[in-house]
Amino acid sequence: EVEAVITEFGALIPGLQARRFDVIAAGLYIKPERCKVVAFGNPDIKMGESFLVAKGNPKSLHSYADVAQKGDVILGAGRGSVEGQIALDAGVPESRVLLFPDMDSVLSALIAGRVDVFAATTATVTAGAAAAPDKVERALPFTQPVDAKGNVIYGYPALAFRQDDSDFRDAYNA
Repeated sequence: EVEAVITEFGALIPGLQARRFDVIAAGLYIKPERCKVVAFGNPDIKMGESFLVAKGNPKSLHSYADVAQKGDVILGAGRGSVEGQIALDAGVPESRVLLFPDMDSVLSALIAGRVDVFAATTATVTAGAAAAPDKVERALPFTQPVDAKGNVIYGYPALAFRQDDSDFRDAYNA
């Protein structure tokens, strides 16, 4: 029996720990700091990053470096997602990174002109582009971000379980 519980992205892990729900199925990336507090299932997919921009990409944004270099660009991302940290690591000042409680809020902010770019996973950006095709589009081409060693950053999302629910996780993996 499955019952969906809607919550802000940043509240996923606290909600799991508080037993508001039994599993996180929301594209949560496997990251070392998260592995300390949840038990991840096997990864579902290798996921890249993307940008959603106003139709016509008026500020010509194709990478996190573009955002860092253009002092008037405001980047929007979901609270608790990796994109805010990727932006900071790429040199975008914290004052130009706005975090929102959910992806619909970021999309609304982009459409309203409160942010210039919506940074998210390729899957999220593709869905956002389909939701408002007359107002927004994927920024193409797009240069994937790199880490300090120059390696392309990809995310590996997976379902997340409470650490004491390893049997549940193992059954899911099987």
